Amino acid sequence: MKKLLLVVAVLTFTVGSALAQGFQFGAKVGGNFSSILGDVDDAVKGKIGFNVGATVDYGFNEKMFLFSGLELTTKGSKVDADGYKSTANAMYLQLPIHFAYKIAVGSGSVKLVPEAGLYVAYGIGGKIKVDVDGVDDADYFDDGKQKLDFGAGAAFGAEFGKIGVKLGYDYGLMNLYDGEGDIKLNNSNVYLSVGYKF
Repeated sequence: MKKLLLVVAVLTFTVGSALAQGFQFGAKVGGNFSSILGDVDDAVKGKIGFNVGATVDYGFNEKMFLFSGLELTTKGSKVDADGYKSTANAMYLQLPIHFAYKIAVGSGSVKLVPEAGLYVAYGIGGKIKVDVDGVDDADYFDDGKQKLDFGAGAAFGAEFGKIGVKLGYDYGLMNLYDGEGDIKLNNSNVYLSVGYKF
């Protein structure tokens, strides 16, 4: 019995160590420039927001990686036309799943990292601020928009040791509009982030 427990303990430690070696955890923070595309007029413009979250990378080898994590990100848009002003601020919890390829530059201390994949996001809150004869607020997701979002994304980054910089774009493939009528609305988001690997 003691030998069996010893074997199980050794196997558990070995497998756990092997898996842990493939994973790398980190944190990121950055800025967004988001908008709504689809059945909207020219008065709809982009707005500035933010993204912050935890990251986890899994390395299949020294060059091929799976990037994921969980982030808090803001999306939405602005309208400013004919005396009507509004700002739509939506907040999502987002899970990206990207495949990445690391290209060593020079001695290998700098790596260029193209990546692409999918994301799934869920709206956890947000407001629409309307400024017409005074300021009025409404819940973003009560305005005929569904909370679930799904899309595709791509990014290009550079790693300098444990520090990384990334410029990317996400496009929502799911129609955000959940009200009456045949209206199509899609999230669009450009982001720039800085990350640190622990």
